[in-house]
Amino acid sequence: QEISRHSATDFQTGLDQTECASGGSPLNKALAQASTDLDSAKGNIALLIVGDGQQLPSDTTTEAQALKDKFGNRLCIYSVWVGNDYDKDGQFVLQELSNISKCGTSANVADLSSSSAMANYVESMLYPKAAVKPVVGRSRYRGEKQLHP
Repeated sequence: QEISRHSATDFQTGLDQTECASGGSPLNKALAQASTDLDSAKGNIALLIVGDGQQLPSDTTTEAQALKDKFGNRLCIYSVWVGNDYDKDGQFVLQELSNISKCGTSANVADLSSSSAMANYVESMLYPKAAVKPVVGRSRYRGEKQLHP
């Protein structure tokens, strides 16, 4: 699928077509492929990983770091943990992947069960709040530099 702007309808259609999977997760291969798929992306990139964080190959974090190295500050990795109580250790793995980007976050699917919580999470991914840059100017009274927030 080609890289495109976010569409709530297309996103939901993609989710609806997804089948429940089981077994190992070749996330390392998915991240390596994402590197190629994202080559044509312009602007900032929000990469969403949904999984249980279990049975991941050892080079998964290496692939995530390679993505960050390639796309730099344009890339933020977000993750949503889905799983059973016995899979909870996977939350830490997904958090580690999100931490690599230094701008993504990790969430538990149970915390996103309401439509407003999910909407807030998606909004935070696609529309991150920009930092306010201070304005430096000269004081008209004494020629002193002033910092205005």
